[in-house]
Amino acid sequence: MDGNAQWLYEIKSNCRSPENMKLDEAFELFERMPQRDLSSWNAIITGFIQNGEVKRAEKLFEKMPCKNVVSWTTMITGYVQDGQSEEALKIFSKMLAEDSVKPNKAYAHHGCCREAISLFNKMSDLGFKPNDVTYVALLSACSHSGMVEEGLRYFDELVKDRSIEVREDHYACLVDLFSRAGKLKEAYEFIVGLGTNPSVSVWEALLAGCHVHGDVDIGKLVAEKILEAEPGNTGTYLLLSNIYASKGKWSKATNERLKMKNQGLKKQPGCSWIEIENKEKRSRKT
Repeated sequence: MDGNAQWLYEIKSNCRSPENMKLDEAFELFERMPQRDLSSWNAIITGFIQNGEVKRAEKLFEKMPCKNVVSWTTMITGYVQDGQSEEALKIFSKMLAEDSVKPNKAYAHHGCCREAISLFNKMSDLGFKPNDVTYVALLSACSHSGMVEEGLRYFDELVKDRSIEVREDHYACLVDLFSRAGKLKEAYEFIVGLGTNPSVSVWEALLAGCHVHGDVDIGKLVAEKILEAEPGNTGTYLLLSNIYASKGKWSKATNERLKMKNQGLKKQPGCSWIEIENKEKRSRKT
C-alpha cells in the first residue's frame, strides 16, 4: 500500500466511526495529506454526510478543485437527508449545468448525465418538485446522452405542470434533443406545431443539427426562418453555406456567401462554427 493509499485508508476508517472525535481525526489526517486526490476529497465529504455534518461537508465541497459524479451525488444526498429540498435541487441543476459546459470524454459525459437523471428520479420519489431551471438542466442532460424518450417524458411533465411556465430555453433544449439524435424532421415539425413564433435561438438549435447531419433540405427551410427574423444574421448564411459544401454543392455554398457580400454583410470578426465531439460550438477568436 503506497503512502497516499494509507492516508486514505485511515481517513475512511475514522469516518465510519460514529464518534465525532474520530471524524475530527479523519479531517486532521486529510488536512495533513501531502497530496489530496479526488478520492480523498470524496472520502472526507462522505464521512461528514454520513455523520450528519452537512455544513462541514458543504464548506469542503465548495473548496474542491474538481468534482466528479460521486462528489455531486454525495452532497445532494446529504441535503436530501437533511430535508433541504431547495438546496438539493439547486446543486442538482448546477451539476448538470457544469457538466454540460465542460464535458469530458463522450463516455464519461454520457455516464454522468445518466447518473444525474437517475438521481433526479430518486429525488422525485421523495417528493421533491423541480423548477423551471431544473427542467432546462434535465432536458440538456437527456440531449447530451441521446436519451430521446426520457427527454420527451420530462418535457411532457413540464407542459402538464401548470405551476411552471414553459420558456424558450425548454423549447430550444427539446429541439437540440431531437437534432443531436438525427431526428431533424421531428424537430422541425415540433417547432412549426408550437403555433407561436419561437425565438431565433430555437431555430438555430435545429440549424446546428442540420449542419452536423448534413441535411440540406431542412437546413434551407430553417435558415429562411432565421433570416426572416434577422436578415443580417451572418452566421446563418455561413452555416448554410457550410451545409451545402459538406454535401459537395459548391455552387450553392458560394451563392450563400455572395448573398452576404451583395447585402454588405461581413463575417463577424473571429466568429465561426466548429464541431467538437459531434457538437456544434460557436467560438470567438481575438
